[in-house]
Amino acid sequence: MGFVYPTLEQAMEVHQKTVEVSGGGAMGKLDMGRLESVLCHIQNDDYYPAFEDKLTHLFFGACKFHCFEDGNKRIAISLGAQFLLLNGYVFVTKRFIHEMENISYHVATGKIDNDLLKEIIFAVIEGDMGREGLKLKILMAISGQNGKMRIRRGMAKKYYAHSLEGKPPSEWQPLDEHLKNVAEKARSFAESFGAGDWGCLAGPKKRPFSGASGQRCYRWGAMFESILLAKGLQSQRVLGNLWS
Repeated sequence: MGFVYPTLEQAMEVHQKTVEVSGGGAMGKLDMGRLESVLCHIQNDDYYPAFEDKLTHLFFGACKFHCFEDGNKRIAISLGAQFLLLNGYVFVTKRFIHEMENISYHVATGKIDNDLLKEIIFAVIEGDMGREGLKLKILMAISGQNGKMRIRRGMAKKYYAHSLEGKPPSEWQPLDEHLKNVAEKARSFAESFGAGDWGCLAGPKKRPFSGASGQRCYRWGAMFESILLAKGLQSQRVLGNLWS
């Protein structure tokens, strides 16, 4: 299947119009060569065989490479929307703009990587952003609590939720396992008033802080309380609060 691709001239025009209608900002161009490279690379079917692969690289590159003085996150959304429209995804475009507005910020800060971004974009196209597993992945990514091995100062470090005195780390509870358990417990409480999914999302919204001797303490954010108070509000409004 042949795809229609935006040109560099179209991308620059889209940037100008986007900045004009979305709050303004500097119009300066910093690295059009890099933007042109992104637009060229997505046409390579060997590296980006599927439409989702192409759209992911276009969004990621436009958002991260800082090709313009201002509006790079906005141009990522606008260029992605244009790419969708050029290829007949008319009914997906509005959903894409809505969902990616907050996602773009976390891509720019590096909290959402290319792999997760691809999963998100695939879900947007398929209309599957409500999938619980994906929402939990996004929440944990933007909270910095993905439970993976992290590299700090050249050393691998794994996070734990609970340590046991006199027991080796292999018998401690990993943070990712703990967060999943908390999510399910929060879901069971929130299901009583029809907010099970939101409870599942809010449950693991804890932030770890390092303490003496590697101990960790946790504080509950206002997230769960906000979900409880949001009972009766439209789900889109609640979701907006979650992503903000």
